[in-house]
Amino acid sequence: MIDLHAHILPGLDDGPETMESALALLGALASQGVKTVVAGAHGLDGRYNATKDAVLRATDQVNAALRVNAVDIQVLPGMELFLGFDLLVAIRTGKVMGLNDSRYLLVELPAREVPPYTERALFDLLIAGYRPILNHPERNLGIQQNPDRMRRLAENGVGAAVTAASLIGRMGREAQALARAFIREGVASLVVSDAHDLKGRSPLLKDGLAAARTLGKPDQSAETQVLS
Repeated sequence: MIDLHAHILPGLDDGPETMESALALLGALASQGVKTVVAGAHGLDGRYNATKDAVLRATDQVNAALRVNAVDIQVLPGMELFLGFDLLVAIRTGKVMGLNDSRYLLVELPAREVPPYTERALFDLLIAGYRPILNHPERNLGIQQNPDRMRRLAENGVGAAVTAASLIGRMGREAQALARAFIREGVASLVVSDAHDLKGRSPLLKDGLAAARTLGKPDQSAETQVLS
């Protein structure tokens, strides 16, 4: 399996604080059958603000530690980017990066709302040749109150990735119902672990994918292109 989003780079955000805890988290992902995971350090969110250079350095360090400790999993660089009008400039100037430094951008919104600038900011990214993927839309309070807003974004070319924990009910009933609906309708074609640790935000990708398979087959094209 490929996990396109997990917070596994130590010391960069609210994921593992140490290399030891990062290796433990990656070992848990590997035990679920994950062979490749794309890092998801927070960028431009006003709190952690990881940079592309920091992510690349940390990715190299983690991969080196994985080899020394014989953990059978590969880490690719990536970020979870807060959506704002400064995102396009930050990408173009090399401050932040997409998934595996590709044109696919994993973006997030504030947890409790869909800002009024959302559609315009996503449109600007699309016109510039990038492919924005909205992360965990099922957990956003504004989208829970108006799911058609995400459906319209999908119709206009915006991707969506739901969290595995949402599909199995760990993020609440509303998030579960919406995640299942988005997968079933084809609004979302990606399931990610969004793992942070081995306790409250543990990796549940295997269980989430099992739940998704009862709803339909996710599109594999985005995963292939992200890794190319």
